[in-house]
Amino acid sequence: LVFSTGKMSLQTSQPLNVQMEQLHARQEALLGTLGSLQLRVDVLNQLYHIPVVANDMSESQFQSLQQKQALLFSQLLSITGTVDHIAQTQNIQLPDQRQVNGVLHEIAGSLEQRQIQSLERLQVLKHTVDTIQTLQMTPQLQAFLESVKTTTATPVRQRETATEEEVKKESNVIPEERTRCESYQARLYDLELVTDCLRAECQRMDFDKTGTLTKQQLIDLLDKVQMVGVSHSIEQEAHFQTILADFAVDQSVFDYNRFLGLVVDVAATDKTTACPKEWNLFRYNLIGSGRIDNRLRVLYCYDGWPESLSFEVPNVNTENMNHLPWQQILQYLRDNTKDVVQFQEVKYALNPTFMPGKRGWELLKIEKDTESKPVKVPLLLNNDGTLEVDLWLRTKGFLANKESMPLPEEADDDLVDIE
Repeated sequence: LVFSTGKMSLQTSQPLNVQMEQLHARQEALLGTLGSLQLRVDVLNQLYHIPVVANDMSESQFQSLQQKQALLFSQLLSITGTVDHIAQTQNIQLPDQRQVNGVLHEIAGSLEQRQIQSLERLQVLKHTVDTIQTLQMTPQLQAFLESVKTTTATPVRQRETATEEEVKKESNVIPEERTRCESYQARLYDLELVTDCLRAECQRMDFDKTGTLTKQQLIDLLDKVQMVGVSHSIEQEAHFQTILADFAVDQSVFDYNRFLGLVVDVAATDKTTACPKEWNLFRYNLIGSGRIDNRLRVLYCYDGWPESLSFEVPNVNTENMNHLPWQQILQYLRDNTKDVVQFQEVKYALNPTFMPGKRGWELLKIEKDTESKPVKVPLLLNNDGTLEVDLWLRTKGFLANKESMPLPEEADDDLVDIE
């Protein structure tokens, strides 16, 4: 009887030992996965760190930080869902669920506080700029405030006293270099490229095909352009208000074809309008001061990425060049991205990156690239003066079944599939 009882006890304990070993293995795998997920949280927190000091931050940079913050919250939510799914599948009660929630809540609160601090500093900076603009300003100081791209320092004439009329007169002076007709007659190609993009968007918005847009539609479209020297809506600029008043008596509708035609026709606005300097300043807002050589900005995206990433390459020989060899740009990609550059097909953009609307993708014939006859990529000119190339790298998986290359922050190689 004792022998029989001992045998039965041994047979009963064997399945329990197996179950305990399986449970232990699952627990180790889960803990390993949670550790890797914590590493991803730490990486995300570093990638999307919002600076506390925002004195040098523009409004567009602040909006970009807001978008990155939204993406970070989406990533954290995805990570939380992954943890819950693994725990439910393995029938394991997470002992530190409240602690995980607390960490996520703390991160979210920290990011929100930094965003509030950045916004407060931007508001203070804007108030300071508005205050300066209401005071006495020389043309040189006004030019500096409108464009951070001024490369030569101009002595600022200071006066201890000034009448109100003198201050008002001087503050309305438009920098001469931005209003000369010769500055834009030689840049007809840049103006045509910009107006072609705007015309395509106007036609898309013109549902009734009347050739007209309302004033608000026109303003909304122009506000989508990353203009030089305009930190708010173009509608608030005095020179643009003068243009609209001179262009049309009826301010309810605007003939966009005629309006865009005058943007290109420098001679016409110089001779037939009452505000040629204002028109030239508006052209400056659109296309800037012109090209700056020996620097290149590379924008690139894979497959179905929602937006491009970019980096800048200094000391690039671009003198008298409108194209760069594909192999040269490919080497820049390899040197400035941490992942292996992959592609089955490459397209490049024809339209400026600071303009709204379609990019105008063209297929790059990389199969014909040879050492004796290299394939070249056209250079785009940003209105900040920087030369650019905008590339769309399409992988084999994307072309075959729309399987997109993951974004850098979405890489999940550190996850352990314990199922």
